[in-house]
This record gives sequence, structure tokens and C-alpha cells, in this order.
Amino acid sequence: MVAQLFQHFAPLVDVPYDITVLRLVLNHDILEAVTGDLPYDVKNLSADTSMCWEKIENEATSIHPILEKYSDSEIKEVMSPGQHHLFKLCDLLELWIFLKEEHALGNNTRQCLQIIGTCERLIYGHYPVMDRFMDTYKF
Repeated sequence: MVAQLFQHFAPLVDVPYDITVLRLVLNHDILEAVTGDLPYDVKNLSADTSMCWEKIENEATSIHPILEKYSDSEIKEVMSPGQHHLFKLCDLLELWIFLKEEHALGNNTRQCLQIIGTCERLIYGHYPVMDRFMDTYKF
């Protein structure tokens, strides 16, 4: 879904990309098959948490070197700042869509609502076209 969102929004916000970038976006979660997945707000709870997560990724890629190109640091290095910014927003948008659908199905937990709010604070205001998408998204 992140790759589909990226492909949709990239031309609308004038972010060029090539097949290398698209492959990274498409496969960016593959490292999480080894490390597990944590919500954005857990990974980035503090500078210490963020550093520890990077350490976990480094340990996993030392065991499985083929996955190194999908580490957060490697992805950021390969992408232009504009590509990386859009990619991160699309990753958050995919989470927002998932949680909005969970909420519509009755998941009214504090955590679900908190993460929806966090996603909205992080996404809104960067690209008007993405703001309009969120404002008009139907479940």
C-alpha cells in the first residue's frame, strides 16, 4: 500500500523517482520480517529508543546482510530528501488508513485513537493534495 500511495502522490507533488526508489518503497518493510514491527510512536518515543531500534536493525543486517539495503539508514541515504520525505508520509498515511478502518469497525481503544492523532499531526500540512485525500477518504 505504501508503494501505491507513493506512486499516486509523487507526480502530484513533483517528486521524481526511478525503479530503484520504487523497489525500496515496495520492499521497505522486509527487514521487519526479521526484527518485528513496532508502531512509529514506539520506535521514535525518544532519542534513546530511536538509537536502540537502529542498533537492532544493525544487528539483524549483520546476520542477514542481504537485508541491509532495506534498513532505515540505507533507504534514507539512497533516496533524495524529497523522495524520503514523501515515502515517510506515505508510510504514515498507510498506517492512518489502516487505523481509521479499524476505528470504523469498532476499535475505539485509546491506543488506536492516539496513533490516529499522531499520524494526523505528522502528515497534515506538508502537501495540500495529501491533506485533501485524508479529508475526503471514505471507508
